[in-house]
Amino acid sequence: YKNNTDTKMLLLKFTDLQNNPIGMINWFAVHPTSMNNSNKLISGDNKGYAEMMFEKKMNGNGLPGKGPFIAAFAQSNEGDVSPNLQGPRCIDTGRPCDFEKSTCNGRTEKCIAFGPGKDMFESTKIIGQRQMHEALDLFNSASQKLSGSVKVAYQTVNMGKYEVGDNEAEPVPRPAAAALGYSFAAGTTDGPGQFDFTQSTYTLPVYSPLHTLLWTHLVRTLNTHKTERLVAKQAFINLLHKLRFPYPWVASIVPTQLLKIGQLYIIGAPGEFTTMSGRRLRASVEKVVTAKDKDAMVVLAGLSNTYTHYVATYEEYQVQRYEGASTIYGPHTLAAYQKQFEILAQHLTSGSNLSAGPALPNLLSKQISFKTGVVYDGTPLGKRFGDVVTDAKQSYSKSQVTVTWDIPDDAEPGTYRIRHFGHSRNLLQMVSPYEGTSGRFKAPVESRLSEVVDFNVQRSKRLRTAFLPYPRLARTSVVGTPAGSGALLTFYFPLGIQALLHD
Repeated sequence: YKNNTDTKMLLLKFTDLQNNPIGMINWFAVHPTSMNNSNKLISGDNKGYAEMMFEKKMNGNGLPGKGPFIAAFAQSNEGDVSPNLQGPRCIDTGRPCDFEKSTCNGRTEKCIAFGPGKDMFESTKIIGQRQMHEALDLFNSASQKLSGSVKVAYQTVNMGKYEVGDNEAEPVPRPAAAALGYSFAAGTTDGPGQFDFTQSTYTLPVYSPLHTLLWTHLVRTLNTHKTERLVAKQAFINLLHKLRFPYPWVASIVPTQLLKIGQLYIIGAPGEFTTMSGRRLRASVEKVVTAKDKDAMVVLAGLSNTYTHYVATYEEYQVQRYEGASTIYGPHTLAAYQKQFEILAQHLTSGSNLSAGPALPNLLSKQISFKTGVVYDGTPLGKRFGDVVTDAKQSYSKSQVTVTWDIPDDAEPGTYRIRHFGHSRNLLQMVSPYEGTSGRFKAPVESRLSEVVDFNVQRSKRLRTAFLPYPRLARTSVVGTPAGSGALLTFYFPLGIQALLHD
C-alpha cells in the first residue's frame, strides 16, 4: 500500500426520477475526534461539520437539517486514523511525546494530539471542509450508475465460539471470550486515559490486587492463546465476559451483515476496524464477489448494528497499543470476521439460503432506570414558586461585542461593510436605537479574509433583563451575503443584536 491510512472516499449519490439530487452518503476513514475531550458540549465533530456544510451547499441558507437534501458522512475503517495531523505533543513542554508509550514524563494525560488548526474548533472545521470538498467533487462527477439486484445477507454469530479454521495461519480454532488489555485504559493521544496506564503494557503488578478483586486473570485460557509467545508475560483485564449484572456488559452474539446494491457491496461490521484490518476484510469479500462480477465495488461500513470495540490485525494485537488492547475477542478476531463475511458474500452471490444464527438476547426487561418520575413539586420553607433566588445586580459595566464574518469561498466578489444594530436604555428608562458601521472592504480577495469589527456596548440592569435570553457570547462567526443583497442576519449576542451585511 502507498499510504499508512486509507485515503480513498467512496460516495453514493441519490437522485429522484427526474435526476434531481436528493441525497448522498460517503464512506471515509477518519476519527471524529478533532474536538478533544475538554469539550463538554454535544458535537458532530468534523463529520458533522462536513454534513452541515454539504447540506447548506445543496439546500441554501436555511436552518441545518431542514432542507430536502440529506448528506451523510459515514464511517469506515477508522480505528487507528486520527484527524489531528500535527501529531501528539506534551502540553506542558511542547516537545514530542515518547514514541512507543505515548507519554510525557511517564504520564499519558499530557500527551495530546493537535492540528491542523490553531485550536480544536478550527481543526474541526478544516478536517470537515476537506471531507466536504472531496465529497462535493465526487458528487458532481458521479457517472457510474448502479444497476442490478438489491439484496442483503444477515447472520448472527457467537464470537467466543466461532471456528476460524483455515483462514488463520496459526492453527487456533476460535477467538476468545471478551477481554480488554491493560493498554485500553491508556486511551489514545486523541483522548488520553488515566491512572498511569500506557501503550504496549502487558503486566502491571502494582494493580494486581485490584485485578484479583475484579476477577482478573493473568492470561486467557491456554486453549485460546496456545499459539502466542506472549502468554507467559501478558495479563489482561479479563472482565467483560464475567460482568453480567444486570446483564452482560458486552455482546458475545454479534450481528454481521452484507448488503448489495447493484455493483456495490456494503460490509456492515460491528466494530472499529484499523486501517490494515479493514483492508484485509475488504480484500476477503472482494475475492468472492469479483469472481461473479468484475465491476463489483466493496466498502466497509464500520460500527454497524452494535458496538464490539476495536478489530486490530493479528500483528497489531501483539504490540498491545490501544487498538490491539481494545480488540476484545482476542488476536484472531479479524480472521473470524474475514471468514464470516466470505460466507455472507458466497450466499449473496449464489442466492443460497443462510441460517439466522443464534438469537440476540432481549434485554429490555432487565433495563434499569434511576428516574423516579415526578412525585411532588415543593419549595423550601418560606419560599414560593416564582420567588427570585439570585437577583440581577444594580448595575453592569460595559462590554465589547466582536462581530466576525468568516468569508466563504463562494462569496461573490464585491465591496462590503458590516453594520450592527441594537437598542440601549438610558437612566430615564427610554429605549433608543443605535447602529455602528464598519468601513468598506473588498472581498473575497486572493487570500482568505476574516473581517472583525468591535463595538462597545454599555449595559444596565434592566437592559440585561430585557435583552439576554441567550448565553453570553463574546465572539461568533456569521455567513456573509453577496454585495447588494441586504440580507438581515440575527445572532445570539448579549443584547439581541442584529447585523446587516450589504454594499
